[in-house]
Amino acid sequence: MFFWKRRTSLLILFFILVVVNDGYNQERTVPLFNKSFESPPKPGDSPIGWSDCGIFPQESPIDIQPGYFGVTQSPNHGRSYLGMVTRATNTWEMVGQELYRVLEKGKCYEFTIYLAKSSTYISGFALDYNTKVNFDQPIRLRIWGGSSLNKKEELLGQSNPIKHSDWRQYKFIFKPGATHRYLLLEAYYISSNINPYNGNIIIDNASDLVECSEKKEPEKKPVQEKPSTPEPPKILNLNRKELTKNQVIKIDKLYFLADSSTIQKESYDVLNELYLFLKSNNDISIEIGGHTNTIPPDYFCDRLSTKRAKAVYDYLVKKGLPAKRLKYKGYGKRNPLTKDTTPEGKKLNQRVEIKILEIKSTN
Repeated sequence: MFFWKRRTSLLILFFILVVVNDGYNQERTVPLFNKSFESPPKPGDSPIGWSDCGIFPQESPIDIQPGYFGVTQSPNHGRSYLGMVTRATNTWEMVGQELYRVLEKGKCYEFTIYLAKSSTYISGFALDYNTKVNFDQPIRLRIWGGSSLNKKEELLGQSNPIKHSDWRQYKFIFKPGATHRYLLLEAYYISSNINPYNGNIIIDNASDLVECSEKKEPEKKPVQEKPSTPEPPKILNLNRKELTKNQVIKIDKLYFLADSSTIQKESYDVLNELYLFLKSNNDISIEIGGHTNTIPPDYFCDRLSTKRAKAVYDYLVKKGLPAKRLKYKGYGKRNPLTKDTTPEGKKLNQRVEIKILEIKSTN
């Protein structure tokens, strides 16, 4: 009798410990609804529990894959997954959901998700819907915390550019600087400094957001003394690990006098940054390409774009870069990024870009 009473007591104690531990684990977890993005595949629709963030209402929403636009990759888990794209029209897609439990300020969370790139994602081009193009360039996933579906407030993490077609798990560890009710998943370009382009990312089999154990918390960086003369903030912020051959990058904050190839002094910071990057990466060769808006006549656009590209070329050569690593070309108004119907559109089309002609493999 004593044996059975003792055994019963131990079973009750074990049950209590299991219940308490389960409740403790639940308190440490921020659950996601439909982590595997399960819904009948359909273009321009969101999986159950997720909502398209609608940041560009003129564009089509996200897709439930596979089976559309030439996407045939098998799911990593379940029967469907999420497909998102970026576009050459400087628009991209984002999906999110309201969390059952908030992400708390100052707490460390761990999150995993499977990512890949579909080699085929063929759709109409936003500037010409009758022309079909392949949205096949690599992009990255950015993870945001926010207070609503269309309000990004804190970038919690981002993946490397997704260049592989097989499913791979990515792990993120982050500590929010504020409390967030919404989790947002955004498809985005490799860098905000390059020209917008057509790319895709497919997403499956996410985890809940689990509070880190002590050993998994991000290491605190030692406090460093500030230099007496701080370096100016980067404009191009080039990272050779993210560069590929034939990649095109816009030179921001590069200014010329109106209808002229005279470089204004405000442009020296970005040109010096480009010079220092190329000086320290002597295996990289570039083409400097000039572009104009589509309003002036062809001969004027060709001449001005060539002169502006050569002005940048001359600046870099004068600083000491070997001329054999540089080329320049004027494209005139042949490659607009958008329509010239607004001042913003004209400004976007008037640009100087660099194109990576040669670079040693970084893989």
